[in-house]
Amino acid sequence: MGILCKLGIHQWDGCKCSRCGKTRDKRHSWDGCLCTRCGKTRDEGHSWDGCLCTRCRKTREEGHSWDGCTCVRCGKWRDENHIWIGCKCARCWRTRDEGHSWNACKCTGCGKERHIWELTETYTMDELPEGIQGCLENMCFIEEHVYDKYKCSRCGETMEKRRE
Repeated sequence: MGILCKLGIHQWDGCKCSRCGKTRDKRHSWDGCLCTRCGKTRDEGHSWDGCLCTRCRKTREEGHSWDGCTCVRCGKWRDENHIWIGCKCARCWRTRDEGHSWNACKCTGCGKERHIWELTETYTMDELPEGIQGCLENMCFIEEHVYDKYKCSRCGETMEKRRE
């Protein structure tokens, strides 16, 4: 930056100083919604292609081109017309809390975890839902925790968690 610009004496070419590149909010050169000199945008003069302005890439809440749950122009999603494969949508990759594919305590589709103590029903060992047996292998009861400082080396639970 030159000494004149440091002193506040700029050489303005509309909204932009031709010496240092500083901008001001005066004398823009508008091409619709976009200033051709400094790149500033305004909320008028948009060139809308449905929901997307072709000049500044701003979006609006009308004119979406929906492919099920996702707009092909701007990428916005809506919570309808998903194609669910288990717990994940094949189009937008959103997840839901149903259709999980459990492998022990973890869903192979979305990575969600569940544990035996989160189940609402009471089961005998022979009646446990498929995949839950793996939870029991990693589950500790209060007298079985093996603490390394404040964390159980078997299940990862901390002493602070137990106190709650």
